[in-house]
Amino acid sequence: MDNWNNYEEWEIEEPMWKKAVDFANKYHTKAGQYRIGKNGEKIPYITHIYEVMRILTNEANITSDTVLTVAALHDTIEDTDCTFEDIEKEFGTDIAEAVDLLSRRDGQDFDEYAEKIFKSEKFPWLGSVKLADRIHNMRTYPETKNYGKIKYKYDETLRTITPHAEEQSPILAKKLNETMDMIKHFLNDKEIEFWRKK
Repeated sequence: MDNWNNYEEWEIEEPMWKKAVDFANKYHTKAGQYRIGKNGEKIPYITHIYEVMRILTNEANITSDTVLTVAALHDTIEDTDCTFEDIEKEFGTDIAEAVDLLSRRDGQDFDEYAEKIFKSEKFPWLGSVKLADRIHNMRTYPETKNYGKIKYKYDETLRTITPHAEEQSPILAKKLNETMDMIKHFLNDKEIEFWRKK
């Protein structure tokens, strides 16, 4: 998305999340990360960060500077060489701890990982960031044309994220359900296409 850094459209007074977007963009760019666009083209990874924040603000009416800052940073520890200490230095301990909770470790069981996020007492809003992240990922997975991954993520979402969604955010739960319905139809169409070729 060309206007990912169009901060003014949200009209949020507190500026910490603006710094977080630039911070995250620096690390994701340095790591050489990208997303796959609708036509298979590579697009900057920051577009995913931007869309997660848009889901929170435009679709769930969440405008907390703290929540948006964590949303901007949510993949930095997990996917780049950014450390807990790097985030703590720039944004404080609470932000670093929240981002750290959103960072899945190598080999960590996904069910355990999700449970820690949605049951966090210190950050009761943290699950909303995860929901927005998963909603955007699920909306864009068909663009990868990776049927196996899409099916795996669909099943994983049903098992570990959907059960927590309604309690965390009814608005985001509705968005997730709509997205999952779209993926279900996509998977059904692909299965029909597969058997027709047999």
